[in-house]
Amino acid sequence: SAEGYGQCYTCEGIQESVTCSPNTAYASPYDCPGFRLPTEAEWEYAARAGTTTATYNGMSTFLDCEYPNTILNPIAWFCGNTVKIHEVGGKIPNAWGLYDMLGNVWEWCWDWWDPFPDPDSSDPWGPASGSGRVYRGGGWDAKAKNTRAAQRHGYDPGNEDEGIGFRPARSL
Repeated sequence: SAEGYGQCYTCEGIQESVTCSPNTAYASPYDCPGFRLPTEAEWEYAARAGTTTATYNGMSTFLDCEYPNTILNPIAWFCGNTVKIHEVGGKIPNAWGLYDMLGNVWEWCWDWWDPFPDPDSSDPWGPASGSGRVYRGGGWDAKAKNTRAAQRHGYDPGNEDEGIGFRPARSL
């Protein structure tokens, strides 16, 4: 990479037909020194910022797009307070200074979609392949019940969706 770190992905193709796969030179995502997508475990850890509730702002009892939503309104763009994607940083960050971990756009993770691994595993990552990658956190059009740290879905990364973005991570 331009920063001098190892590349976590191998990419092939041009323009819209580029496909990327994890670099097989590294045994796990944590071994790659370059920028990559966070694993699900890393993403949720960062989103919660030391909390144990559904959001880093507390436990929401709202289900749909009710407004006002005293838990989500200060921290997230969701169907109750917007009809579009917003520039990052328009809401209150979590305790670790991370903005928009919930709402605004869903965020891709390293993991391929699969039922959760063994709950006793430490900082797990998903299977080596699959038909959909995991995305987390809720988006601008998500209902309140889906705008929370534990929310997860799988989607084919080859499909376009303007409501899904990413947040780079790096192992230190």
